[in-house]
Amino acid sequence: MNTKEIYIDELPLSKGDLKDVELIKKQAEDEKLTATIHIKADKRKATIKEEFVIAYTQNLRELAELKISPTELKIIAYILEIMEFGNLICLSQKQMSINLGISKTNISYHYNKLKDKGILIEKDGHTYMNSKIFQKGLTHSLKTELRDNLKLAQGNLKNEEGEEIKLVNTL
Repeated sequence: MNTKEIYIDELPLSKGDLKDVELIKKQAEDEKLTATIHIKADKRKATIKEEFVIAYTQNLRELAELKISPTELKIIAYILEIMEFGNLICLSQKQMSINLGISKTNISYHYNKLKDKGILIEKDGHTYMNSKIFQKGLTHSLKTELRDNLKLAQGNLKNEEGEEIKLVNTL
């Protein structure tokens, strides 16, 4: 008995591929062939070409409950654009003031409010975006140092009364 091997390189199968498989089965029956059909999944990876951050929705909901001013939201959005992988913020308040068109005094005031609320985390002389809310970079593809930064950047939020709002751990 003859053996025929067929390879199909993509999933899901198109209508044309399904017709080919049926045709091969019919030929195999008519000619008393044994047909082995191998179907292999397409191994192309999806890539994201634009900058992105991950937002943890349950913790983002807690953030939404805080009284965030429009200026604070503008600062958060800007930081999300410029922060490094591992959530490290490497930009002076002066530069932020220039880039956002907000006075240095206002930047300083709102920046401190964001730290008081637990949105920005200060550790070891560095400032990070709280990685329980937002994360830049996929944890598994970050270098060890950057993964460590994400761990340093974890904290809980605080409401206006200074009461801690527990967030779900994300790492």
